[in-house]
Amino acid sequence: MNLNTGGLMQPRTLVTLFFALFAGAYGQDCSIPATSYQQGVVSLTVKKTKKETGQVTAGSGTGFVVSPQGYVLTADHVVARDSSVDDISINGAIGSLYAPNAVLTVVGEDKRSDVALLRFLDQSRRYTAIRLGNAFDVSLGAPLCSLGFSAPLSADYRTTTGILSSLTGQDDANGVENLWTTQLPSNLGESGAPVLHLPDKGVVAIKYGGERPGTAQNVNYVIPLNLAGTLLWQYCGIILPHPTYAVSASFRLEKLSEDQPVIPVGGWDNFKVRVLDKAGKPVPGAKVAWRTPVGGPLLYVSQSDQAGVASAPNLYTFPTSGDYLQTAAVVSDSTPTGFTDPAKILASGPAIELKFKQQ
Repeated sequence: MNLNTGGLMQPRTLVTLFFALFAGAYGQDCSIPATSYQQGVVSLTVKKTKKETGQVTAGSGTGFVVSPQGYVLTADHVVARDSSVDDISINGAIGSLYAPNAVLTVVGEDKRSDVALLRFLDQSRRYTAIRLGNAFDVSLGAPLCSLGFSAPLSADYRTTTGILSSLTGQDDANGVENLWTTQLPSNLGESGAPVLHLPDKGVVAIKYGGERPGTAQNVNYVIPLNLAGTLLWQYCGIILPHPTYAVSASFRLEKLSEDQPVIPVGGWDNFKVRVLDKAGKPVPGAKVAWRTPVGGPLLYVSQSDQAGVASAPNLYTFPTSGDYLQTAAVVSDSTPTGFTDPAKILASGPAIELKFKQQ
């Protein structure tokens, strides 16, 4: 029977159009970053040898390159070894399950956050690093895309897309907290995969895995990238973006440099302070302005690292002996780093004075 719809779309057409518009509106096209970053995604093969039996068990996961020196981030449970394991070997194939394998080693772990940092032993080449994004810019409903491999399913380089469902999540069975909950499908071999914030805003999380079947439906976790911040700073010198903050009177500065050091005339010391919040915890990414009263019209603004430490490099030299003060003050997050005009300091918070002598 031929019905005249009066120019209206058929239901199937409407559904197709809806999903096309939905994908476009929420930026779920992962094809461009997937192509751009393929040579930075690593298929991991892990073999563990048991102490008592000599039995070798094999597992797989995914990792991603974070620096040209061959450092690779992944989920710690992919490469973790307990007291029953005598030996572990890790091999990585870049960009494809079928690419040549190269040996990696574990250089650092944060078991509480389930993050591990690996490094390729081959240092004769430079590696293609994936752009790292800002985990603090991701909000509920944000479109996400993971890049990885599923070796147990013989599934080569692939993408999965979904949205961020919640900024909370935890795996009680394994004691892992501070996870995000997403609608990204999780497959065997994809743990440790990079999770991008679309459209192409860089890696903001690491794929963790899903709830056990029968426990929850479509509940899949990822590890926020900021939880890898300490490892990235310690081994790679990478400082991840931090949340913006208002200059707060609750911040305080702690001296890390000796007070009243004696410095040769014309010399300089590398002064350091730590920025702490009201609870006494380090504040990473805080801007600190340094100024010596006789040092001239410019300030030098540095940014605190993962441990909340900010330092002043060689700003000025003094041609005469005497007693001097180096002043450090927390300033607005919008203040540019480096030498700057004091007029550009929009707001200033707690300050501290460091005394020194030159002779």
